Amino acid sequence: MAALHRGPSLSPRSLVASGPGFDRFVRSHTEYEYAYYRSGKWAFRDALDLAMAARNGSEVVLPAYIPDGFVEPIREAGLTPRFHRMRADLRPDLGDVRSLVDGDTLAVVSVGYFGKPQPIEVNEALRSLCDAHGAVLVDDAAHGAFSVGEGGLAGTVGHLGFASLHKALPIPDGAVLYVADEALRGTLPRSGVASGPTPADLRYLASASLTRARRSIRSATRRRSAGQSSPPTPSARNPRALYRRSKGEMSWLSARVARRVDPAAIRRRRRENYAVWERLFAERPGLAQVYPSLGVETCPQYYPTVLTDLAEPVAVLGQPWPPLPDEVRANDRFAVTNHLAACLYTFPVHPDLTPAAIEAAIHRATDVEAGGSDADRSTTPVAVSLPGSTRER
Repeated sequence: MAALHRGPSLSPRSLVASGPGFDRFVRSHTEYEYAYYRSGKWAFRDALDLAMAARNGSEVVLPAYIPDGFVEPIREAGLTPRFHRMRADLRPDLGDVRSLVDGDTLAVVSVGYFGKPQPIEVNEALRSLCDAHGAVLVDDAAHGAFSVGEGGLAGTVGHLGFASLHKALPIPDGAVLYVADEALRGTLPRSGVASGPTPADLRYLASASLTRARRSIRSATRRRSAGQSSPPTPSARNPRALYRRSKGEMSWLSARVARRVDPAAIRRRRRENYAVWERLFAERPGLAQVYPSLGVETCPQYYPTVLTDLAEPVAVLGQPWPPLPDEVRANDRFAVTNHLAACLYTFPVHPDLTPAAIEAAIHRATDVEAGGSDADRSTTPVAVSLPGSTRER
């Protein structure tokens, strides 16, 4: 059975849309200084330089539940990553964070997963801890460029913060760095926006047109491929090479689309699609909800849920996340994190999808479970035990 596509594709309408744009959205929520980048990791690299120019410390404390490539800017800056343990509800284990933060800590990273900012009490606790040790709090809102939490616009809750536009929009790249603490302001040598279109922009436009055409054909013919009851095996990753390719300025094409988006409409469509997954998955015993509530102004990146049985038929519609850093993967200290990386699946909610399409995909997946042939079920049922505690030990 064909899986739903993971992200939106660029349409010609995006280039001529008349929405209020990302800049106006930002200014409606904050007056903090900000700048554009090719990627969130590249923005984070500048954030580290700002921190090093103003504070002492050689270590960065960050969640163990993080993609492997996130540590590349830290290492490139000559700093040491120190991973803290997680709770099953995607909050940091604050006790473990406190045990790691000391006089050698330059920065602590707070991550809002899948578009939902951390609760205000969590960020306040982290901010107080940083202030007590002379460290910088970095608000990682890579998944939540259009989200607003109790503490304000996602990415602006810490001393520094960033968000990835290309994870919310049909664009090839784009991120923003926020400088909330005036004492940290300085030059941002890695920031910038291309002054005009490049061959890479044209290639992206051509690829997007081809992708949309293929999706239309698949939708019209309603083709089904049997035997995809488990997610595809990810290809070999090279985090360092991926990081190198993420360096540079924001493309002209991405900036043009960002200036014309309608953040309210994007958030509304994503929340509508999120609600479909939430409603239909609530009926399935093999799934465990991650977030009891979404938050009034959260713009979700995906719908996350934990599979308590990896043979759950709807798994084909999502993907596990993330590929963990080497220091964390299979490390008993991070049992909860490794469980989440194996069993927390993300399901698409982007605006190209409709509630009807999501419902149809779920029903087709569960129809295979109810009455499909053996050829439709290529996975032997695998029971997955939840950790005995919601905290890592």
